Amino acid sequence: MTTDTGQTSSRVKKFVIYLLVISALLAAPVLAGLIWQSQKALSRDSHLTSAGALILLWNPVKHESVAIGGSPSLMHPVDSVLRRPDLTMTPAAAALLAKNYGNMINLDVPQLSPSVARGLSQSPYGLCFWNLEVTSPELLAALVSGRCPQLSLPIPNLTEAGAKALSQFKGDRLTVTHMTRLSPEAANALSRCETANLSLEGLDHLSEEAAEELSRCRTGWLSIGGGWLRSSPTTLSLRSLDSISETTASALSRFQGRSLTLYVKHISEEVAVALSHYPGLLALTTLETLPDAAAHALAGRKLLKVGLGASNGPHQLEKLPASAAAILREANNNSQ
Repeated sequence: MTTDTGQTSSRVKKFVIYLLVISALLAAPVLAGLIWQSQKALSRDSHLTSAGALILLWNPVKHESVAIGGSPSLMHPVDSVLRRPDLTMTPAAAALLAKNYGNMINLDVPQLSPSVARGLSQSPYGLCFWNLEVTSPELLAALVSGRCPQLSLPIPNLTEAGAKALSQFKGDRLTVTHMTRLSPEAANALSRCETANLSLEGLDHLSEEAAEELSRCRTGWLSIGGGWLRSSPTTLSLRSLDSISETTASALSRFQGRSLTLYVKHISEEVAVALSHYPGLLALTTLETLPDAAAHALAGRKLLKVGLGASNGPHQLEKLPASAAAILREANNNSQ
């Protein structure tokens, strides 16, 4: 009896093994077909399917790339595909990438559907769009619908409806780049966003009315101006406001967040006095001209940073007039 039972059990095991082998042999052509179709779609039409996304995520090989003005570095296959300007993808592929790619997602695509945007918004690392054309508030609403902690996208002319959509962003850092203007209505809508860090890049002018609305921002760190402009294939220049009015400065000084960063080239004594009333860390990043009286008005502040670099680092005063630089330098030394 025992022998018969053992023989039966052995036959069952063999049958199961044969069945698994046959299933694998039958599935292999199907799997190969899916892989071939996904790679064909990606190489021919720059269309990424969920199967293609899986293959990219499994591929450990990195390709060499060269950053602007930098040295060669290794780029993950996902990055090289995502930087294609003609790339399209399915919503399933977008969601798969967002949930499984262990890095910020950088995209060069000019167009994006709300369904794909909704999938990408699930990224736990962040999204950065370089050339996206924002065509509707619905697209922005989809981009801020997920748990994405960082979002950067170009919006030259932010409408009130678009700003209302962005105000629902739930992450830590929201950056709007390539801005050419900011209306008071859009500024009012943005002021309701509760992100920790709000950066409005590209502006070369800020109206008094828009500044008044921004002073009510709920963010902790507010940055106005800045952003990089490609002046040649290998050169980037930093954008900034040329100047701001005393009324604009007075409005911004009422901002209650921890840090206010202004990319501005020139400020007058009146503007400096107005800004000196801001209670948090004041960073004047691209300052080039500063009257001595303005330097004296700013010198009394303990929370002041002039120039680029870390907020707790030394001032960078090389571009300022020597007398204004000396005033700030002496005040900084006396406060230490």
